[in-house]
Amino acid sequence: MEIRLPENIRHCRKERSLTQEQLAETLGVTTGAVYKWEAGLSVPELAMIMELADFFDTSVDALLGYEMKDNGLSPTIGRLYEAVRAKDGSKLAEAEKALKRYPNNFEIVHTAAVLFYIIGNNDKDKGLLMRSLELYRKAQTLITQNKHPKWNETTLSGSIALVYDALGDKEKAAGIMKDNNTGGLYDTVIGSLLAQCGKLDEAEDFLSQGFLNSVGTIVNFIYGQTLLCLRRKVYGKANDVVVWGTQFLCGLRAADTTGYFDRLLSTLYFLLGYVRLRQGERTEAAELLKKAADTAERFDSEPCYSSASIRFVSAHIDSELYDVLGRTAAESLDTCRREINSRELDTLWKEVTGNG
Repeated sequence: MEIRLPENIRHCRKERSLTQEQLAETLGVTTGAVYKWEAGLSVPELAMIMELADFFDTSVDALLGYEMKDNGLSPTIGRLYEAVRAKDGSKLAEAEKALKRYPNNFEIVHTAAVLFYIIGNNDKDKGLLMRSLELYRKAQTLITQNKHPKWNETTLSGSIALVYDALGDKEKAAGIMKDNNTGGLYDTVIGSLLAQCGKLDEAEDFLSQGFLNSVGTIVNFIYGQTLLCLRRKVYGKANDVVVWGTQFLCGLRAADTTGYFDRLLSTLYFLLGYVRLRQGERTEAAELLKKAADTAERFDSEPCYSSASIRFVSAHIDSELYDVLGRTAAESLDTCRREINSRELDTLWKEVTGNG
């Protein structure tokens, strides 16, 4: 609670065009007393505060600057969310009050756990981190209340592991994540923790598998973001996305090999060709479409879906990569062409490849 009595006395006095001497005379006090009130050097007695409020035609609460907080569940959760967003350590006491009011509410307990973790980790405060750990464990017992799609038993376990990491127990953190690694969600984090623990071979396998999962996510982003930009006719941004994606994939190809990324690159060359066509660069568009067709043909003549063709991946990992655009690289290009649905593109594609 913040008291704003000095500022409010000064504001009310000036609003009525009174000097400190005039207000002092009206109230029967010294000018020095009024000066000290406004400077925050002293506080009027309660009876005088009531007299001031009456004179200024306001309430005691308003004169003090006190505002009653709405401590209902939704406003309290909102304030905790804001504290988390702002990383505001001054709200830890309010979080504890909220926990006393709503000790068995999942959202209150979980959000407070996040706040204690953020501040504890930033300040390297073991006490705050242990409080966060306690709250996360309680949140696990309340998980049936949760309605947020991003929070579940797996993500709560991951949060607990992060607290152990912040406390310096990396092996414990890695072990918890390994036990809750649904769908490879924590592969890269586990790999990083194991590397810090000196378990290098195991770390390499987790990092490689996590890297492959991340690459798949990035490829989907590139394709989806490019289609989004094309449909919004934001061709400059579409160009930037595809060019970056092409450079990204080329940087991951193992030297002198034809592999899965060639299939993906053929799609990106095709999309970039359409972007150039929309930008009025028909000659360059034709060259890119031809490059897309040639790259797809080269891949389809000797398809390789093994992760062995990708840099930075452990030799122990032999994952098979795939996408849903088509059975072959050529079919993937046809899928893209149908998605774009441009007569101008179809005409140029037929000129370049001889295919309708």
